[in-house]
Amino acid sequence: PLASRLMPTSITTAAGLIMSPVSIAGRPTAAITMSAARVCAARSLRGASPASAQSPVMPRDRVVVQGMEIRRGDLFRNPGAQGDQTVASAPPPGERLVFDGPSLATIAAANGLDWRPQSRFDRVIVERASVFVDASQIESALKRELSGRNLDVELENRGLGFHLPADRTVDLDVDNLSIDSAGRRVTATITASGSGISGIRVAARLHPVTDLPVLKEPVMPGETITVDQIGWTRVRVDRVHTAVATDPRQIVGLMPRRPLRPGEPIATRDLQPKLLIVKGALVTLRLETPFMTLTTQGRALDDGPAGSTIRVSNSQTKTTIEGTVSGPDVVTVKPAGQSLAEMNRK
Repeated sequence: PLASRLMPTSITTAAGLIMSPVSIAGRPTAAITMSAARVCAARSLRGASPASAQSPVMPRDRVVVQGMEIRRGDLFRNPGAQGDQTVASAPPPGERLVFDGPSLATIAAANGLDWRPQSRFDRVIVERASVFVDASQIESALKRELSGRNLDVELENRGLGFHLPADRTVDLDVDNLSIDSAGRRVTATITASGSGISGIRVAARLHPVTDLPVLKEPVMPGETITVDQIGWTRVRVDRVHTAVATDPRQIVGLMPRRPLRPGEPIATRDLQPKLLIVKGALVTLRLETPFMTLTTQGRALDDGPAGSTIRVSNSQTKTTIEGTVSGPDVVTVKPAGQSLAEMNRK
């Protein structure tokens, strides 16, 4: 009873929880302990930082950046709300930087990230995205400057090239162009508009070029080349063989001796006149004199364009004679000696 009179109507625990006397009297230790734990847990959740509720901060292995800055999120996974904060300058286009463990730890500490190196192998490789300008693009820029001169350009250093930022369009400018007195060598300065790339000095050899007729499509033996199949290509003069056709008139109306590919110079030895007689065809043998004309049939033993001499097997005598192709499936023989005798023999 005395205890009841002295018991307060409520108690505030160390955790700040207000408990009733009944609860204290009924389950004093368990009630206070569990309630205090719940309150502490609630306070911990209310006071927890966003970073502590996220996944742990971890360094990346390799990353490619587009711009001129390296951000916190480029180096670390789960970098928090300030992942886009700049922490370092990016390397030049096409190059890379390696951040080792101590470097990463310094950046993490400076940016309030809970991370420390786990081993000496911790590192992040950062590459700068780029567009590579190679020798052929530099040569094309020089050719544009030399247009109208019928010259081909060949860089003396075929391995020359440089990187531009990935967000830049390749637009090369040619400055300080100079050709030597012999017209065989050119020097110039190459720059990329708006890229910040300093001028690159280049030197190239100059080669005279000429235009040659070529085929637009494949042509096979037995096919006659037409004017519609003729195109043009530009080649260096020092690479033109003397036996190459230089005029469409050397090609049109002829037939290839072998399959011909498009876009390539055509050697005259690979062409032949259109065949008027095909080997194995039945032909007319004709003998003409001022006094008579004799004809008979035979079998062609050779292919024959106009004006060529071929062998023919006489269908009646089965003997072989020679004659000149004078028309489609027509062979004319000379009115003398063995040929005339063979024509009159039955």
